[in-house]
Amino acid sequence: MLDVLKGSGMLDACAVVVRYFGGVKLGAGGLVHAYGGAVSEALPLVKQVTRAPKELYAVDFDHADAGRLEAELRTRGVHITDTEYAAKVTYTVAVDPGGKEDLDELIAALTQGSVEPRSVGSQWVELR
Repeated sequence: MLDVLKGSGMLDACAVVVRYFGGVKLGAGGLVHAYGGAVSEALPLVKQVTRAPKELYAVDFDHADAGRLEAELRTRGVHITDTEYAAKVTYTVAVDPGGKEDLDELIAALTQGSVEPRSVGSQWVELR
């Protein structure tokens, strides 16, 4: 099973195979074939994603403007990782490390300088 996973080129993958004994003893070679075959058949069904380190910023918008601004951000390729609704709508956006200046300029242009992103850390983000 491990050899099949290593050969797939995927990282951070785990496989679990459950075999219920049906009265037939497969022997060591038969078990290796059965387990490895099960993993080989499952791998094409796995949805693969790419992850990258990103800096996260929170941006608060009024509810009346949030939908339009979300569409503008997504159109311009900004990755929105989370949305919270409270007194304001808060989008958590992910940018490449060192990309805050570009985000600042974009947000300023979209809001006439009335909104400023605030840093909320960094993390690995799945890219679609």
